[in-house]
Amino acid sequence: MNAGFDSLRVHRKGGKKGSLAINPQTAQRIRTYLETAGHAADFDGPLFRPLRNNGKVNRSMGPDVDARHMDPDAVDRVVRKYALHVGLARGYSAHSMRATFITTALRNGAKFEDVQDAAGHANPSTTRLYDKRGYDPEKSASFFANY
Repeated sequence: MNAGFDSLRVHRKGGKKGSLAINPQTAQRIRTYLETAGHAADFDGPLFRPLRNNGKVNRSMGPDVDARHMDPDAVDRVVRKYALHVGLARGYSAHSMRATFITTALRNGAKFEDVQDAAGHANPSTTRLYDKRGYDPEKSASFFANY
């Protein structure tokens, strides 16, 4: 929880840490996953953990706790596998989910700066690369300038 909202603690590139508020539906789905995976009580451990070859343990969390995070490439393989399984087009990946998140948030009225921060982008031009909304004449800045 962060300021009364469900949130995730995130570790970003360069060792930066932050917090990301999440909607209640997402929070419930994550809780269900964590209970099923057996690490719902571990608030400090990684969300996704390897299932096999997990001999490395984080001794600071106890003698038998495997707190290694799942390799990002492995997460991507799992996303691709299940995307195909449910009939989503080829090319769907964990990385494409970033573009979907950014585009959907902006389309639904989130402030650009908030989306940039949530995505962990230091430069606005990086966030713009992921924005797939395209040009919408109804959203032209000239309609918002009243004289």
